[in-house]
Amino acid sequence: MARPSTQSILDTLEQAVTPEETAYVRAAFTEVKVAGDVLGYLMDIVEATRQASNFTSGVSTRGGIALYKASQVTAALRGREYVIPEDVKYAAPFVLARGPAGRPAGGRCRRTPGGSGWP
Repeated sequence: MARPSTQSILDTLEQAVTPEETAYVRAAFTEVKVAGDVLGYLMDIVEATRQASNFTSGVSTRGGIALYKASQVTAALRGREYVIPEDVKYAAPFVLARGPAGRPAGGRCRRTPGGSGWP
């Protein structure tokens, strides 16, 4: 059974963002502010993964930092200079569902990102 080459698959994809948008986000996302209450919300999510029995281990410090940065990027892409809880909620499944080397976070995860049980 022949499979299409990776390059041919990539050639069929439509561009989602412009190079200018990518450059803007790379330069500007660190300037996006995260208020204390939003940071508290983010940390509640991280802590919940450490306490929940559905995870063999919780989100690491690096995972929490990745969620923080992904939330900043989400806000920047949405044209805001500040993070809102919806940015954290949007980014969480993408960041927290995978651990190192693409394995499920904590070895295995029985929760479905974006599904019930997620903050």
